[in-house]
Amino acid sequence: MSDDAVRLSELVPEYSHYYKVTPKEAAYALHELIDDLYLEYGERRGNRLSINEVLWVGRSESPGRTSRKYNFHFQLVNQYFEGFFASESEATPVCISCYSESDQRFKDIPVSLVWMSRRKFSEWALEAGIDPPESISKASVARKSLAEATDSTLKTLELESIRKIMVGLVRLIKEVDRAHSEQPINYDEKRRSDRIKLRASRLNNPPRKNSDLYRELIEFAEDAGFELVKDRQTLRRYMHGESKTSSGE
Repeated sequence: MSDDAVRLSELVPEYSHYYKVTPKEAAYALHELIDDLYLEYGERRGNRLSINEVLWVGRSESPGRTSRKYNFHFQLVNQYFEGFFASESEATPVCISCYSESDQRFKDIPVSLVWMSRRKFSEWALEAGIDPPESISKASVARKSLAEATDSTLKTLELESIRKIMVGLVRLIKEVDRAHSEQPINYDEKRRSDRIKLRASRLNNPPRKNSDLYRELIEFAEDAGFELVKDRQTLRRYMHGESKTSSGE
């Protein structure tokens, strides 16, 4: 069996075990990651991301491709991850819908038969400027196959991410101080100042149920007029110790 291939059904348990979060939290994080990839490639760059380069229908005993051709869609892949956290039930989804060219219709395929290339998925994420989760990029033997090709790139991105976060947090502090100490000169400046004050006050209040600290910080920076990081996964990686106490996750 290929060290690079992993069953779709294993992604949530691997993420949950690696980062020590619940399956629902793991599924939500992977759902957001797929959304961020689609946003980068499908909307910002204007070229649709061919998810069929990364996912395929294989066999129960091996990742060898089936002779039938199936096409996956981003929305349906995300529906699979949503199935973990969108309902009160603890049952995990067992199928994913994809289009069968042979039957010319959508079919539900057991997720244990759907395989993913760790290497191609990680290359996708890196090309989009997004840190791939280590549960995917460095899990088991796949860590060895990725190390030579991507380790230096990952280290460079890691250092750049840390630098950008530190610079961004200092800038947020300055913007909060400016909003409280300087008188707005026009209506637009007043609205901007009010948004910054509101964002700061929310961080100072007790966390709301299901609040997302990572999202709030990213949106805080956007209101201040700059980009902190591209995705929540980067902040989650470096601030994970705060997730349960500060963001209610």
